[in-house]
Amino acid sequence: MLAPGADALQTAELLKAKVEELAPAFPDGINYAYGNLDAQIFQVFELGESLSIDSSYRSDRFPVTTGEDLAAVRGGRIKPQPLTEPVISGETVPPQLRVPLSQALANRLLDAFRTSNMATNDQFLQFFKGFYVTVDASSQLPNEGGILYFDLISSASKVTLYYRDLNADPLETEKLDFAINSNCVRYTVVEHDRASALEGGLANALLDTTSPQEATYLQALAGVRTSVRFPDIMDFAVDGHLLAKAELVVPVKGTYYPYYPPTARIFLFMKDENDADAFLPDELSGIGAIDGVYRPDERVYRFNITRYIQGLMNGTYENTGIQFVPGSSGVSANRVILGGPASPEAPMRLRLTFTEY
Repeated sequence: MLAPGADALQTAELLKAKVEELAPAFPDGINYAYGNLDAQIFQVFELGESLSIDSSYRSDRFPVTTGEDLAAVRGGRIKPQPLTEPVISGETVPPQLRVPLSQALANRLLDAFRTSNMATNDQFLQFFKGFYVTVDASSQLPNEGGILYFDLISSASKVTLYYRDLNADPLETEKLDFAINSNCVRYTVVEHDRASALEGGLANALLDTTSPQEATYLQALAGVRTSVRFPDIMDFAVDGHLLAKAELVVPVKGTYYPYYPPTARIFLFMKDENDADAFLPDELSGIGAIDGVYRPDERVYRFNITRYIQGLMNGTYENTGIQFVPGSSGVSANRVILGGPASPEAPMRLRLTFTEY
């Protein structure tokens, strides 16, 4: 269960369905990381609370942990190699993160052999509630490190206990796998440290949410959205003019760090009568009708929102504005800075085409 942020559960369900529908046509970048692949300090802590498979856990909820870092080499750096297939015990396995854990934990699990703690899955979960895996990024400089994507329901995802039976002859190393699968509770925890931004544009935009901005921001994983309003749209609803097309053009602002590429697709939402997120009517015309795919040659996103704008003009929809959400926002770390309506170089703009009669 990958839990979205506190205000985005319904949006995440809508996005999930739409992304699954569009995935073959609109892949959202590489599927193993976002950012650099610098060496990072991985940490593993034991959970101090039980998690329920029937519950939803939001990405801003930090779990209760107990004890110290369980990594065998605390403070040791591991350099991700997501394109390398390691060979383990003579077998080539899929690319994976492998963190050796402490001998103390291994002894604790071995001592639980043939006890009630290992009798059933429920009893084991009372004995050992799970892991919280994180990184210590305190020593990383800007643009160092990245976010890695893991497939926790892959058969390769597991905790392996290696041991020897001293009564066996010959003495050989045995192993016991604790599988991580669809029966396990799993969710992603996200902390957005906006105070570490290299420039103050984001902080200023969050302080002033009503004035036209030179730049607007999108960030996945319950980060930030961009809201756009059309306060003067009724000025164009005049007799003798029939709306033929409404195209929203949204440029990417300036340059970007090459390992932090813009999200491959942006979705648009409006509010329904219950103030909940809803797709624009232009989304109902079929796959890709509204567009929103990033064009790297033009460095823009384009959206066909003719039905929505026509609905504003004839009073079908309340003029509360629309919101931008990055594609795959619940399962990726994509982000992008967009040219705002007040940008002097490349502002976002609404291009209206009318037919006169």
